[in-house]
Amino acid sequence: MPRRVAAFIGGSAWVLLAAASALAQGRTAPALIGRQASVGSGAISGVVRDGEGRAVQGVSILALGAAPLPAMARTDTSGRFDLTLPAGEYILRATREGYVSTYREPVRIQSSTTLQRNITLVRQGAARPTVMLAGVMTPSSQDEPRSPPAILDPLLTDHPHDEAAWRLRHLPPTALRDVGETAAADGSGASQFRPHLSVIDWVMGESTRAATSFFTNTNFTGQINFLTSGSLGASGAVVPAVLPRGIAYAAISAPVGSSGDWTVRAAMTPGNTSSWVLLGQYDAHPDQAHAFKVRLSYSSQLSANGDPTALASVNDQARSAGGLSVRDRWHVKPRLELDYGVRLDRYDYVQGADFFSPSLGARLAVLPSTHLVVQASQREIAPGADEFLPPPSAGPWLPPERTFAPLLATVPFRSERVRDYEIGLEQELGHSAFAPVLGVRRLRQSSSHQIATLFGLDAESGVGHYYVADPGSVDVDVWVVRASARLFRSVRGSVEYAVGGADWRASGEAGPIAVAAPSVVRASGERMSDLTTLIEAASPDGSTRVSLSYRANNAFSRSATVTGEPSLDGRFAFEPHQALPVHPTATSKLELMLSVRNLFRDLAEMASMYDELLTVAPPLRIMAGVQVKF
Repeated sequence: MPRRVAAFIGGSAWVLLAAASALAQGRTAPALIGRQASVGSGAISGVVRDGEGRAVQGVSILALGAAPLPAMARTDTSGRFDLTLPAGEYILRATREGYVSTYREPVRIQSSTTLQRNITLVRQGAARPTVMLAGVMTPSSQDEPRSPPAILDPLLTDHPHDEAAWRLRHLPPTALRDVGETAAADGSGASQFRPHLSVIDWVMGESTRAATSFFTNTNFTGQINFLTSGSLGASGAVVPAVLPRGIAYAAISAPVGSSGDWTVRAAMTPGNTSSWVLLGQYDAHPDQAHAFKVRLSYSSQLSANGDPTALASVNDQARSAGGLSVRDRWHVKPRLELDYGVRLDRYDYVQGADFFSPSLGARLAVLPSTHLVVQASQREIAPGADEFLPPPSAGPWLPPERTFAPLLATVPFRSERVRDYEIGLEQELGHSAFAPVLGVRRLRQSSSHQIATLFGLDAESGVGHYYVADPGSVDVDVWVVRASARLFRSVRGSVEYAVGGADWRASGEAGPIAVAAPSVVRASGERMSDLTTLIEAASPDGSTRVSLSYRANNAFSRSATVTGEPSLDGRFAFEPHQALPVHPTATSKLELMLSVRNLFRDLAEMASMYDELLTVAPPLRIMAGVQVKF
């Protein structure tokens, strides 16, 4: 199995790089109106289509804001545009003669980053609904028709060009704006006042107008996913050991002024072991002096039929977990940045334990393009926490899928405590968007009551159930070298290599664990080499996106049926997304999503280096579905 996985990953990586290179190099760059990128600049690019999904050529894309003068680009024959802008806030507009354009969006440009936008314009003359205001008279057929106002190029008119004037000229028209007075029907200009309203009418009317104003003036974005998830055993069996199950996932977000965004995410799944999750969070924009993030989450797993292998714990019918995390990145000075936070978690299946996880870090510019990075953190991790905690990335948060129990029924669940101390340097090799970033750091990690995760110990439980145990405590001391860069226009990659040693102290459970899975129990001293890679690629129009993660290490635990020492092995996660030429609504898009992985944990998660290494025979998880993004 490891050889087949390694061969699959190696082939996939080469195919991915070749495809991304062809996509990035085989396309002619569209014309730009503007200057080349300079230090502190970013970019925004995208595609403009009409209501039927066809590319629109000659659309003027205008950005007003932080730059001294407005910047503009026009779309090429494929509807694509690119704009290079200094870092800051802008209002993005899209106009073209013959099309009705209501697109206006505030965007934030960051240095050395590229935003992707897909814009839809409606052709003039298309059927549009007519909305009338009560109490406002429409002109009769004898009135002289008014010609539509001409679309003028803002760069050529003689009115003020500051942002305030531009915003006033482009107030969004709405048929739901409150009307206090209306002109008299005879045109005399006399005011007609609204009749006296009762208290009930006033309360209900004001509430309705407030709700209407909120929903029409808020720039909501989000997605609805309909997914199916299943697992294959580590033996490589083609037929799933457990039936796939459906997952419904939804997320919605909106800006909070110009300082940040709030997001609500929720998911649920039915079945013998049903579960659901809910997350609310606020993210401040990175350029804020205090770029803080607040997360509040709750998740629950219920055994509907009382399956004895599903939930063997203090609460044998249901498990739930709640958490609150606060993190702040404080830009103290242009050269100094502090990163600190705390997380509080509560698990009802772990008796008498509130989990407190603080962290503190700093980033200091010691030389041009060179930063000193230091960090210290402590994290309390419950057995099975990966089932209940939201992922560190912005992808879908799946409800608890698997069940677990202690390997020794007489030993209660015990939390793992991980302490990290690291110091390092980061160097940016240039100022362009393609400049690589190199880093080196020294990491010392201490894990008490290290968690081991064991799959496949009994055939009755299937691949959806695992056991947890405590083989001991471990101290890790490694050097880590990291490099990241944008390889092509739409391809990013990173590679991280760690080498060092680990010292183990066995626990009282080491003997029974050695009988069940011999390679989980380690000698007092162990050498480790770890290689972690990530590649993210996208087509020029953003319709196709692929990510591939891979981790190789010489200290992976072997299958429970195999005796001997730990061995070299690899784990991967492969996730492609493909947009479809179908738009459920004018502002939404449809995507197909696939995820194939035998990584048990997210590589971005801050945890012990041995959490993944002590996972025995993880199943191959396959997830596929449809995403509707709006």
